[in-house]
Amino acid sequence: MRIVRNRMTVENRRIPDKIRETPRKGRIKALIPRDTRRNEKEREVVLLARYARYEIKKPRIRNKNEGPLPSLSVKVTYVKEERPPQGIEGIERFPMTNEEPERFEAAYKMAG
Repeated sequence: MRIVRNRMTVENRRIPDKIRETPRKGRIKALIPRDTRRNEKEREVVLLARYARYEIKKPRIRNKNEGPLPSLSVKVTYVKEERPPQGIEGIERFPMTNEEPERFEAAYKMAG
């Protein structure tokens, strides 16, 4: 399931807003390969990770006349670059899954 800007929890809060408020679970250094399309060199980054479980509203896709849809339990990992270089867009990911990261390393792998 993709996270979209308006993906809402059952408490009517946007998931990106809610996960940014959770305590940080860890930091890790990673190497970002060069990007010749953007003329960016290879660089080392520090990523901050947060992860949590949320109950979300299932999206209405097919039949808008259906009754209330049940909620769905998802695990969200949020990874963000700590201090991106000036002029370069920092890394920020919100992968969503039904697997719960039990440790920081698992959350990092989910963020890919």
